[in-house]
Amino acid sequence: MYYEQLFQTNEAKMNFVKGLIRISKADGGISPEEQTFFIDAARGLGISEEDIAMLPAVMNQKEKISLAFASRSEVLCFLREALQLCMVDDEYSDAERKEIMELAQAFSIEPERVHALETWVQEGIEWKARGDKLLED
Repeated sequence: MYYEQLFQTNEAKMNFVKGLIRISKADGGISPEEQTFFIDAARGLGISEEDIAMLPAVMNQKEKISLAFASRSEVLCFLREALQLCMVDDEYSDAERKEIMELAQAFSIEPERVHALETWVQEGIEWKARGDKLLED
């Protein structure tokens, strides 16, 4: 499923990016590289420059970022992408896991579904690593 088909409104796209920011903040601050990633992701989603200009304030706010998704499909897609972001550095921390589960519960996503997504993401990372190994001399 393509993001453009699922996240059709500017608000839905902003919630997706804000959610990723919220997950990133779970285990500490946001690095300059992560800030650049979020801005680039917002542009890739076609979010207006006016809304993109608000993202640094979102990244720096102390209180938890509130989120709203229009459908279960939006939540599941968000969780899948958030898990990929958490696991890409091979350090899926307890704080990140807790934040993922808190969001899943808030949006009535069953823990079993989250675990299935975690497994799928981990398998994908391992699959890619095996493919990269095949390219080595």
